[in-house]
Amino acid sequence: MELRPVKFDMQGAFLMEQKQTITLVVKNHPGVLLRITGLFTRRGFNIDSLTAFPDEKKEFTTMTITTYGDDATAKQIIRQVNKVQEVVASDLKAGEA
Repeated sequence: MELRPVKFDMQGAFLMEQKQTITLVVKNHPGVLLRITGLFTRRGFNIDSLTAFPDEKKEFTTMTITTYGDDATAKQIIRQVNKVQEVVASDLKAGEA
């Protein structure tokens, strides 16, 4: 598990952020990638890496996004992306390399 101290809490202690891996299955429609990445941008979250590939029938696309954050931040991201109409499924794995 990869951790990095990046912020301080109210008492001045380090908050540790860990690598979060988010996997999404989305409908293969124009603009979906922009909507998903826009969620990250508007909320000030950085994307460490992003991979997207269509299925065999080109009906759905699987997106794998890695980012750094605490568990609460990652759960908030999942809640937000699940509101996007084209998102079919989502999964969060904390501490994946």
